[in-house]
Amino acid sequence: MICPNCGKEAADGALFCTGCGGRLDNLPKQEKMTASENSKILHELETEMPDVQIGKVNVDEQMDLARQFRVVSIPTLIIFKNGQEVQRMVGVTSKEELKDALK
Repeated sequence: MICPNCGKEAADGALFCTGCGGRLDNLPKQEKMTASENSKILHELETEMPDVQIGKVNVDEQMDLARQFRVVSIPTLIIFKNGQEVQRMVGVTSKEELKDALK
């Protein structure tokens, strides 16, 4: 399967492209969100919520860290509070869902 977002080859049956993080399902194009759009939303939330720290990891470059936190799909958002994982969101989500999770 070819990713409609970035044009790279994606594994058959995959829900997200490992190249760009874009959705590969049958949602209409206007409902799909690319990895860059997701990054933009995270940056906006970081600005709107100064008490929240957001870090990004390139799992291709930091495979050991991805393994340590059991990241098997991209994107994966892991929310920590006081050093402990309190929530995990796999897949692209809306800004509203992310904001609610970070409260």
